[in-house]
Amino acid sequence: MTVLRSSDSASTELHRLRFREFLHLVGGFWHVEGNAASKTHPWLLTAGVIAIAVLEIVIQVGINEWNGWFFDILSGRRTGQLSSAVFVFIGLAFAAIAAGATGVLCRLLLQVRWRRWLTSEMLDHWLADRRYLRLVSIGNDSNNPEYRIAEDVRLSTEPVTDFITGLIGAMLTSAAFLGLLWSLGGGIYLSGIYIPGYMVFAVLIYAAIAWTLTILVGGSYVAVVKDRNEAEAKLRYELIHLREISVLRQQDATPVAQRAAVTRALSGVATAWTRVAHRSAQMTWITYGNSVIAPVVPLLLIAPKYLNDELTLGELMQVAMAFVQVQAALNWFVGNYARLAEWYASVVRVVALEEALDNLDAEERD
Repeated sequence: MTVLRSSDSASTELHRLRFREFLHLVGGFWHVEGNAASKTHPWLLTAGVIAIAVLEIVIQVGINEWNGWFFDILSGRRTGQLSSAVFVFIGLAFAAIAAGATGVLCRLLLQVRWRRWLTSEMLDHWLADRRYLRLVSIGNDSNNPEYRIAEDVRLSTEPVTDFITGLIGAMLTSAAFLGLLWSLGGGIYLSGIYIPGYMVFAVLIYAAIAWTLTILVGGSYVAVVKDRNEAEAKLRYELIHLREISVLRQQDATPVAQRAAVTRALSGVATAWTRVAHRSAQMTWITYGNSVIAPVVPLLLIAPKYLNDELTLGELMQVAMAFVQVQAALNWFVGNYARLAEWYASVVRVVALEEALDNLDAEERD
C-alpha cells in the first residue's frame, strides 16, 4: 500500500509539474503589448470572453424567471398577459443569441491569435541553431516535432478558452441557482425529520455521484488518449521515413524494413484506438445516462409539494430548471472529461518537445 501511495503521489506531482511548465510556456502571450497577430491586446479579448460568460448567466436567470411567469399565466388562464410574455421572451431570446454570437467571436479570435503566437515561438525555438537537425543527430527526434508544432499546439491552446468560460459559467450558475433552489424548493419532512432546502442537498448528492462514477470509470482515459496520440505520431513518422529512404536510395521497390515498421506502427494505432473506443463507451454510460435522468429527477422530487398546493406550476418549473442548471454546472467536469483528457495529452507532447529543445545543448555537452 505504501508503494502504491508513493506511486500515485509521484504521478500527481508529475502532472502538476507539466501543468506549471505549460503555463510558463504559454503565459508569455499575455505579456505582449499587442502581439504581431493583432492590434488588439490579448487582455482585451480575454476580458471580453469573461464578460460575455457573465452576461450569459444573467440572461439564463432571466429566462428562468420568465418560465415561472409564463407557466403561471398558463395555469391561471390569464390570456391578457400572454402577449406581454411573448414580447419579453423575444427580448430575452435576442439577448441570448447576441451574447452567444459575440462570445463565439471573442473566443475564436483569442484562440487563433494565441495559437499563432505559440506556434511561432515553438517554430523559432525549433529552427534556431539547427536544432531540428541536431535532435535527429543525437537520436532524439521527439516523436514527430513537426506534428507537435502544427497540431498539438492547436489542441493544447484552442480548448483552454472554452474550459475557462465553461468553468466560470459553472461557478456563476451554481451560485445563482442554488439560492433559487433553497428559497423556492423549501424544506420537506422525511421520516418525521424536517430537511430545509432539500433540493439543494439533492442536487449536491446527485452531482457527487456523477463525479465519483466519472473518476472511477474514466480514471485512465488520459493515459489511453496519450498512448493513442503517440501511436498516431509514430505512424506518421514511419511513413515519412519510408518516403525519405525510398527517395534517397532511388528504389522502385518499397524498402522491406521500413514497410515492416509502418505495418507495426499501424498495428499500434489500431490497438490504441481500440482501447480508446472501449474507454469512450464506458464514459458514454455516464454522460448519456446523466442527460436522460437529470431532467426527470427534480420533477419527481418536487412533485409532492406541487400536488399539495405548496407550489404553483410556474414555481415547479423554475425549481426543475434550476436543478438541471445546477447539476449541469456542478457536473461540468463530467461533461468535459474526455475533452480535458484530449487537451492534457497534447499539453504533455508540447511540453516534452520544449523540454527536448531546452535540454539539447546539455545532452550534446555530455
